[in-house]
Amino acid sequence: MVTAPVEEGPPEDVPTGERVLLEGGHTASFGTGSGEVFHVRSENDLERFPDGAVLVARHSSPTFSRVMSRCAAIVTDVGSPTGHMAILAREFGVPAIVGLDGATSLLEPGTPVTVVATACRIYSKSDRQVSAAGRRELRTPLADSPVVRHLRRIARLITPLN
Repeated sequence: MVTAPVEEGPPEDVPTGERVLLEGGHTASFGTGSGEVFHVRSENDLERFPDGAVLVARHSSPTFSRVMSRCAAIVTDVGSPTGHMAILAREFGVPAIVGLDGATSLLEPGTPVTVVATACRIYSKSDRQVSAAGRRELRTPLADSPVVRHLRRIARLITPLN
């Protein structure tokens, strides 16, 4: 049986000396993202979700896909890495931790954090470090996929038929 080596110490993309705020849960989508905590308690909160924020919620939900292109990361108290929201987070390339009990009560709105989903850790982060270093590049998923390119070619033929 072959086993992978165990990583020791903080991941390379987290500055040394940053304090671990929370640890645990399950990685739903690998990666690291930094931003200010934004609590989502209902679908109405999604309408005012700021660009580059860390979405923190009690339960995972596929409705989060409405703002995933603007999320730095997602953290939920309850959820599964095989759930619908986790699949969407991977498609959008958004780092996500699910099943991290206590995240909504311990992470205060507006607090700057770095989410290292790969290691299932959330670090404290100063405002300066968030704006300068850690924000994930926001992108539109699948924007240049073969399926989308094919649909664009078809649309050019169909659109003039109105």
